[in-house]
Amino acid sequence: MKHTNYLLGAILAFFCFAACEDMEETYDEYAGDGPIRYLAKCTDVEALSGWERLTVKWKNHLDPNRNGIWINCTSELYQFDTLVGPSDTVCDIRGLKDATYTVKVAAVSEQGDTSVVQDVDVVTGRPYTLEHEAVRGYTRGFSKSFFLKDNLVLFTSRKTADMVKFTINYTRKSDGMPEEYDLTANMSKTNLRIEDIDLSKDIVLHRLGKLEGCADTIPFPEYKITENRTPLADFETYLLERYGWTSIDYNVTELDLDYDLESLEDLLYFPNLKTVNLDKNRYYSVADPAQQVYSIRPSELTGGYSMETRRDFCIELLQEVNPELKINAYGFGYNLPYGVEPYFAIFDEGLESVTATNTYPELPTLTYLDTEGMTVTARKYSEEIATSLSETDRVNLFDDDPETMWSPVADANNDITELVIDLGEEKIVSGLTFIQADVNNYIQNMIPVNVTVEVSSDNRTWTNPLYTSTVMLGNNAGEVKLMEFPDGAQKIRYVRLTVSDVYYDASAGTAIGSIRVFE
Repeated sequence: MKHTNYLLGAILAFFCFAACEDMEETYDEYAGDGPIRYLAKCTDVEALSGWERLTVKWKNHLDPNRNGIWINCTSELYQFDTLVGPSDTVCDIRGLKDATYTVKVAAVSEQGDTSVVQDVDVVTGRPYTLEHEAVRGYTRGFSKSFFLKDNLVLFTSRKTADMVKFTINYTRKSDGMPEEYDLTANMSKTNLRIEDIDLSKDIVLHRLGKLEGCADTIPFPEYKITENRTPLADFETYLLERYGWTSIDYNVTELDLDYDLESLEDLLYFPNLKTVNLDKNRYYSVADPAQQVYSIRPSELTGGYSMETRRDFCIELLQEVNPELKINAYGFGYNLPYGVEPYFAIFDEGLESVTATNTYPELPTLTYLDTEGMTVTARKYSEEIATSLSETDRVNLFDDDPETMWSPVADANNDITELVIDLGEEKIVSGLTFIQADVNNYIQNMIPVNVTVEVSSDNRTWTNPLYTSTVMLGNNAGEVKLMEFPDGAQKIRYVRLTVSDVYYDASAGTAIGSIRVFE
């Protein structure tokens, strides 16, 4: 019985010893000459990214034989080895180039032996450097910059806690002296104007900031501020349709703006502007469109309230820089302030350069082709065969009366409709008019927003007679779109118009008031 108790005690002692050794992360391996004792390894290794450095952290375990800690940091091109004290748990490896480094940490004995490093304890890290994409893509603190006479205009970004200090260094135009502007101190203003700048000299942005997960304040590269002309996409598209500008002429003195835009901010790219016409090229077939309140859908700044504020800022600044600037607002104008009467007034009274009028543009006198003998076929893209319009539909389409519209039956399918007008023979054509249907029921929500125009002499080869194949349409009932061929009259026989259905209230459809072709 005593022998049994002795054996049990020996076994328990063995397991207790093994457990203690495991807690200290040490172990013995038996070889031919006796046990080999390994050092306690370093665990929970981390490699934290900093500015041109990695901060390596680890956890030590009890081991009286540890004489130091060895840190190995390697990449394909670089290798760093560092030895620190036996009780250290953190080490900065500085002066690192851009690379992904493999980091190993091991305990070292006085004899130079190292603890075992297992794969689970090996980590990787990449320092922040000038080549790091997060550094190269760091915010400038503004989304757009404009040069306007001796003014630098900035549309600022939202300030965050990571933006420590941004300053702009420039030369004053008045006396040639250097000046510094604290950008971060003024970023509560979304539209900034810095005056008295010599735009012929360098304007340099300096940035101190932080990146997520990086404890260091980073001196980001200097950025030379230039007027990088990047107009909004809808503004650029509209100028292409209106003027045919594949490359915008920023030196013009007059601009026409007629349809919805996200903002009017890109007017600041035009330092020589003297006249801006709003809605000058939107025409109405009804006698007094101002009385048809239900149909009024003004041109809008679709960017919302902030864009309305930016609108006024831009107009005021342009007016100051160019005292001769005039804004002629025809019809409804852009994004009426709430409660303003009459509804064709657009800007605050303080903007003296704005002339608002209730005189709508008059459609130029046009000589329309006789519709006798003209035929029209219609086809939805979901159908294979085009069908000829009935005589009643044909007359309604050509009668200049937007109330007698042509409108296929609406259904749940959103489709595209193609109309082909056969003039009967080749004729000289200078353009056409597209009149929106004049209705006051739900169909007014289905009038098309744009139309694609093509012409042909043989019904096989089609060309685009306008600057762009697709043009915007006014969204008011009875509104007329005048489409003059910019290259002059052409000899054609066929006109093809393509419109997309507009989805409204669980159904999709289209409605066209009238189409006329003129010499």
